[in-house]
Amino acid sequence: MLDAAAARVPRPASDAGVKLALVQPPRLRAGDVFSGQVLATDADGRPLLLQLRDAFIPDRLQGVPSLQLQAVPGSAGLLQLRGKLVPEAHAGPLLLRGVLRLAGARAVDVQLSLGTVGPAIPTAVAPVASSGGLGWALLFAFLGGILLNLMPCVFPVLALKAYGFVRTVHAGGGRASGHALAYTGGILAALLLLSGVVLGLRAAGHAVGWGFQFQEPVFVAGLTALMVAFALNLFDVYRIGVGGHAGALAGAVDGAEGPW
Repeated sequence: MLDAAAARVPRPASDAGVKLALVQPPRLRAGDVFSGQVLATDADGRPLLLQLRDAFIPDRLQGVPSLQLQAVPGSAGLLQLRGKLVPEAHAGPLLLRGVLRLAGARAVDVQLSLGTVGPAIPTAVAPVASSGGLGWALLFAFLGGILLNLMPCVFPVLALKAYGFVRTVHAGGGRASGHALAYTGGILAALLLLSGVVLGLRAAGHAVGWGFQFQEPVFVAGLTALMVAFALNLFDVYRIGVGGHAGALAGAVDGAEGPW
């Protein structure tokens, strides 16, 4: 089983006896779509048999939000290249990277230079249409927040927080207002911090948005391992908590004081 799985791990094209060449180089210009053709052959120059569907899985390329490399039906070894560059794409060489699947479930790592990205052609700036104003933006943000709070991963937490507020109100002394302000301030500070990180990465030239971390295999692998460890804890394979039992952590939170 392990040998069969290892045989499916992509190998460098040179080690697998595969040669890739641009037979129709694409014209690369920031903000434009591009197309070209790639020929895949063996070490003797004979065209390779390719899977017609999902022949190529591209790596994440900076400045290239969409990229396809698909086998051309009826043309052995020929692949059609299509893609698009963002207007902010940096001028310079562009390297195609990814995994190409061959007939027989073989897969090879692809690293192929596509050429040099040229600057975008200046165009007249079109007037920006109104999106409805601040009122609509706040309304949709509120509705989105309500929808998020109804998700199974958030809703139980709200019950715990509501319990904490009720306990604070019973304590008296005007502490509820301070806790509410701390709670709101913590949320706003966290979101502003995340926004600053995203804007900073964009200013540095990275094509990122909300949830971009889930495109990073290391992050996804780490999060998966954390979820598995959490599930094993719930199944009592082992116990993680303050004082060695599950209720100790809730007790520690229940006894906590102050806005922190």
